[in-house]
Amino acid sequence: MSESLGILQTLEVLIKDAKKVPLSKKVMIEQDMALELIEKLSFVIKRQEVEMAAHLNPQSVTPDALAYNPAKDSAVQMVLDAKKESQDIRQEASRYADNVLSRLQLLVTKMQKNMVRLEENIKHGRLTLDETLSTEEDSQNEQSTIRQEVLQSETTPPA
Repeated sequence: MSESLGILQTLEVLIKDAKKVPLSKKVMIEQDMALELIEKLSFVIKRQEVEMAAHLNPQSVTPDALAYNPAKDSAVQMVLDAKKESQDIRQEASRYADNVLSRLQLLVTKMQKNMVRLEENIKHGRLTLDETLSTEEDSQNEQSTIRQEVLQSETTPPA
C-alpha cells in the first residue's frame, strides 16, 4: 500500500506545483510525467491484487501475472485515449452543428420578417397605383365631359 500512496503523493505534488491557467482553476502539468505516474500506480494496484489473490489461493497465480508489462498498459492507455478523443470530436461536431443550425434559424427568421415587409410594400404600391389609375380615369372623364360641352356649345346657335 505504501508504494501506491507514494505514487499518489508524487502525483499530488505534480499537480500542486503545476503552472496555473490564468482566470481559471485549471493547471498545466506535463502529460508524460502524469501518465507515467498513472501507469506505475496501475501496475502497483494490479500487482497488489495478484498478490492478494495469491495469498488467498496460491495455485491461481501465474508468474506472468506478477510481471510488469508496459506495452500492454500502453496499448490499453492508447485505446482509452482514442475513445476519449473520439468522444471529444463527436461533442465538438455536435456543438458546431448546433451553432450552424442556430445561425441558420436566425437567418430564416430575418428573411421571414423581410418577406412580410416586402409583401406590405407591394400591397401599398398596388393601392397607390390603383389610386393613380382612378385619378387618371376621373381626369379623362372630366376632359371628355368638357370636350362634349365645348362641342355642344359650338354646335348650338346662340339664342
